Amino acid sequence: MRPIKPFRLVPGDRIGIVAPASSFEKRGLKRGISKLGWWGFDPIVPERVLTHAKRPSDRERSRRYEEKAADIIRMFRDPSVTAIFCAEAGYGSISVIPFLEQVDLSNFPKVFIGFSDITLLILYFHMRYGWVTFHGPTVAQELYKGMPPATEIALQEAVTKVTRLGDIYGRDLEVIRPGYGRGRIIGGNLSRMIQTLGTSFEIDTRDRILFVEEVDEGHMGIDGGLNHLKLAGKFEHLRGIVFSDMEGCMYGDRRALLRYLRRYFHDARFPVVLGLPSGHGIENITLPIGVRAYISSDPPRLIIEEGGVR
Repeated sequence: MRPIKPFRLVPGDRIGIVAPASSFEKRGLKRGISKLGWWGFDPIVPERVLTHAKRPSDRERSRRYEEKAADIIRMFRDPSVTAIFCAEAGYGSISVIPFLEQVDLSNFPKVFIGFSDITLLILYFHMRYGWVTFHGPTVAQELYKGMPPATEIALQEAVTKVTRLGDIYGRDLEVIRPGYGRGRIIGGNLSRMIQTLGTSFEIDTRDRILFVEEVDEGHMGIDGGLNHLKLAGKFEHLRGIVFSDMEGCMYGDRRALLRYLRRYFHDARFPVVLGLPSGHGIENITLPIGVRAYISSDPPRLIIEEGGVR
């Protein structure tokens, strides 16, 4: 089934800010909002979202997630809002999904963007409704004056460009397993992808290029996560894997990470590359989930064959 693309953003469009995951710094949010305004958009932050900047008490936690879900639903149903950006990641997105399951948002596809813990919502909306969603920056953390040019350009093009995005990173990746593969992109944070297994929005990797992102994980976390996906059958019909920079993983030892991945995928029947900086790290390249792409080991690149919006 061909994924449903949201409408592209144009200057003046309203961007709703939601906070499905952890608390966030209001100062960082204000900085990110200023950046969106400088780009020509009209960011709106519901008053209740600002109250979610503080970490909830145990007594407030259940009500807080219901409120967060209500904010997300309201933003999708509001015809004046074109896109939905997340304030920050962290933890908690999975707790809003039971409330989202109570409504039908299929008639309201919109740009929805975030990463890390937000992976759960990116995959939820993609798997349940077939929408193209976006793995990319959050407002309070990654959007600021002087942000890396590649991050800024990739985000702007992902949400405004209807034609082929092409080489969204523009630099060679590291080859783990050589080859060529073509398919639609799916994926996100490794630990959060695993949390979808057995749910109504379980990640489907058949004939897909799988994007895997993680931060500060050691050997046990990465090896356990990959083996979990493998045992769940998620590598059986893959067209390829693209790893992020895997910021801080293997205690920051890049050579150890390369040795491990090359040993793990030594007999893989699909290409595997490493180093697309989408997610944790200084650069955070926006990656549309659900679009056609191909990876090659010669040259070692990920090429996006279409736009993520219409």
